[in-house]
Amino acid sequence: MIGGAYLCYEGAEKLYAAIAPHGAHAHEEHITPAAVTPEELEAQKVAGAIRTDFILSAEIMAITLAAIPPGSVFMQAAVLAAVALGITIIVYGAVALIVKADDVGLALAASERPVASIFGLRDPDVGVPSGPDKALAHFTKPLGRGLVIGMPYFLSLLSAVGIIAMAWVGGGILLHGLHEFGVHAPGDIITGVAAAAAVMTQGLMQGLAGIVDWTVNAVAAALFGLGVGALLIPLVHLAAPLTRVVSGWLRAPKAPLTP
Repeated sequence: MIGGAYLCYEGAEKLYAAIAPHGAHAHEEHITPAAVTPEELEAQKVAGAIRTDFILSAEIMAITLAAIPPGSVFMQAAVLAAVALGITIIVYGAVALIVKADDVGLALAASERPVASIFGLRDPDVGVPSGPDKALAHFTKPLGRGLVIGMPYFLSLLSAVGIIAMAWVGGGILLHGLHEFGVHAPGDIITGVAAAAAVMTQGLMQGLAGIVDWTVNAVAAALFGLGVGALLIPLVHLAAPLTRVVSGWLRAPKAPLTP
């Protein structure tokens, strides 16, 4: 639930930055001192991304472990290992492709010899382009330009989807955790509203009721997550000085113990 609350905070903070950039910037500087150099800024961004991805991956593993039927420890370990491998390949592989997509697009747009470059048939910078190079360049050059032009818009869309996903996953984890601790009201209200919406749309189209039920539950969990995250923003703002003091004390060199 702590990890879920962190995801809610991250989602709400990103939404806050989109709605009130100046206030969000002041909050971010209060939490983390502003970077002085581009290297420090990059290190901060990378550290934040790693932290969020680590927590999200840990939540996925926890959900997977809860969904595994009771069995031997070795079977559970094998399932978790398979899920971890899938997360690494699919999620981080997709991230690597997205990060490098504009570089690939630039290379495709500038290359006159795509066949020679892709298959390494010869030095792509020497000689006249071959027939296959000229034929394929008519497709690779527009594709490369499209990647370069379209990636900023795609990343903006991906950022919006990421905000919704963090709030949805975090809110869902908190609702489930509250239910396990005996606080049933938030989850029961959302389930009741989703069931009522599904009944209202049941006669319109076969199978639509299930889609409506899932959608209402997902949207409500995301709104709940954003609400919790919005409450956490001022709490984190107030707690930032204390966390810096504790972090500085932990990092400070300690005097050796004397007998």
